[in-house]
Amino acid sequence: MSWILRMRGDGRTYGPLDDTTVRRWAWDGQIGPDDELSEDGGCTWLAAGHTDVLRSFLRSCSPRPISVDSRVSLRQRRGRRTGGSLLDLTPIIDCVFLLLIFFFVTATFNAGQSSADVTSDNASADVGLEVSVPKVDEHLPREVTVSRQVEVLVAPDGATSIGGKSIPLDSLGPTISSYRVQGERLTVIVLASTEVKYGHIARAVAAIQASGIEQVLLGAAGPGD
Repeated sequence: MSWILRMRGDGRTYGPLDDTTVRRWAWDGQIGPDDELSEDGGCTWLAAGHTDVLRSFLRSCSPRPISVDSRVSLRQRRGRRTGGSLLDLTPIIDCVFLLLIFFFVTATFNAGQSSADVTSDNASADVGLEVSVPKVDEHLPREVTVSRQVEVLVAPDGATSIGGKSIPLDSLGPTISSYRVQGERLTVIVLASTEVKYGHIARAVAAIQASGIEQVLLGAAGPGD
């Protein structure tokens, strides 16, 4: 027996169709209750879901009965086959990705917290990160570095002085070196007012650095300096 199928939604006509094709389409849900079938070449159209004859035929040719009152509409079933109505998986993928990151970070910190053991001479603690603390030999003398500061005042005419005592520019380097003591860090602060030319300051700094002093700072001289 040959059939002609007319879709109710778009009005398209398919056929002639044999019983096997109608059976397969009925099984896949492509034939809905509102579609029309004709077995006489299109002269008489019968609704598939409202005709007892067609309903009995579809149920007999389908391996399982077709429910004409299905909650899934024909448009949704066709869209699922043609890609017109697809489930958006982007939010699900985002949630899964965030959960993976969360569990990965949590597992890393838990593993580190259970295995880390930081030990020093006076204290020991368990933390989330493994740190190797060097041990100090008590028999070795400990070096104590003391910082010492020397202020050099530069006058507007370029003259330099330390502690109110005038020091010629040529003798500034050796004088600074005399302040150095073994085990101390010497810091020289060059003080100058806004009236001092930059060239005078640069020459004073160069003389100080020539004596081996690396820590040279610049400062503004007060009214009483």
